[in-house]
Amino acid sequence: MIFSFLLQLMLLTGLNSDQKTTENLKWHDFNEGIELAQKQKKYILVDFYTDWCGWCKKMDKDTYTNPTVMQILKKNFILIKVNAEDAAKSAKYKQYNVTYPELSQGFGVTGFPATVFLNAQADYVTLVPGYLPADEMTTILKFIHTTAFEKMTYPDFKKSLTSN
Repeated sequence: MIFSFLLQLMLLTGLNSDQKTTENLKWHDFNEGIELAQKQKKYILVDFYTDWCGWCKKMDKDTYTNPTVMQILKKNFILIKVNAEDAAKSAKYKQYNVTYPELSQGFGVTGFPATVFLNAQADYVTLVPGYLPADEMTTILKFIHTTAFEKMTYPDFKKSLTSN
């Protein structure tokens, strides 16, 4: 009886702490995500990661589970996850057929995690290297989906948010 209760308690506690995954967001492979973005006319966020990357796991656990981040992503972006070391997977980008490692190199990814933004036509917007806490990710997402990046620099955009 006590064992059963403790087992249930451990499972419930484990489930609650493990709920912070990116399962509430819909991640696509590269080709599927590009096609979907073109149909839905949404910006694309490409999350380049590796299986061994601790900061990638932290970003999945802390940033992509943040309610504000999730809300902006669901409404305004198509999400793509690319394991930068998975040579068995390939992508078609523009006129090129490349493996995921080649795709990573082509976008200038040199460390992980790395976040690449593309417009709905899959044109390159920018690369943001490294771990992004939720508050910074929120600001970056707003900078991209409002197209503020076409009118001002990111530091000016951040200043405009604090001056309002």
